[in-house]
Amino acid sequence: MEELVCWNVIGEILEMGKFIAAVGSAGSSANIVGKLKVGRDGPETVIEKELCHCHIHVCADRVKTFFFTYRDIGLGPEACCEALGAEGEVIFRLYYIGKNAGERYQDFISRNRDKVDAVTGSW
Repeated sequence: MEELVCWNVIGEILEMGKFIAAVGSAGSSANIVGKLKVGRDGPETVIEKELCHCHIHVCADRVKTFFFTYRDIGLGPEACCEALGAEGEVIFRLYYIGKNAGERYQDFISRNRDKVDAVTGSW
């Protein structure tokens, strides 16, 4: 997927509400919680928390698809959007915080019909 398309999709997803943005590697993870947006850190495009300098750098050229699903991380199934790479590896996860995830997803799809080939799954 082209980087610009990737960042446009990320921005549209973040418009759905508040999220927990989760990134990690073997043995560690980091979460940013709250209202997130696409922003800048110098010359780089990032996912950042509004009114804060907390942000996540993303290699957007590695993202091939966005997978909407539910994940149980210990408190029951939670609406989650996973940015996946070419081999199905998770680049980052966005856990939706709030109610009406299904409605938010349907609104997202209706606004982004031209990008649905970059999206799989549903809430």
